[in-house]
Amino acid sequence: MSEFEVVRFDADPNLQYWQDAYTLITTEVYQDPEPDDIDEVTEVAQKRCGTFYGIVPDQQASLAAMGAIARERNKDNYAEIVYLATQPESRGRGYGSYLLTLFERTVQGQGAAGVYLFPTRRAVGFYEKYGYREGPDEHWYKELA
Repeated sequence: MSEFEVVRFDADPNLQYWQDAYTLITTEVYQDPEPDDIDEVTEVAQKRCGTFYGIVPDQQASLAAMGAIARERNKDNYAEIVYLATQPESRGRGYGSYLLTLFERTVQGQGAAGVYLFPTRRAVGFYEKYGYREGPDEHWYKELA
């Protein structure tokens, strides 16, 4: 994996990292050719998520990957990974793996029993590799030890 910096940022349309994240959310997560206005996506992100995390490789000014964890937990004390996306040209460099591990360790340290998410079809194999299994409700789950 190349050298990179992990940055923390909020869902704020005035921030360049949030503008990069918005592009990743609409194109890679939602896969929407006609995305919602940035203000609409920002409002949803501000309500659902706390801090966003991004990876900025050396010699680059924009995000190669980003993600966020939901503020609330489900009834079983599982934390939701709301967003986790990597730029297509940055895949295979370990950025998504790094963020996934960071999120799992963070919520485990906060006492979460596990993690759940709703992956795109393209990402299912990635999550399976890390021990996630499909649940009865289309979400994928991983119990944390």
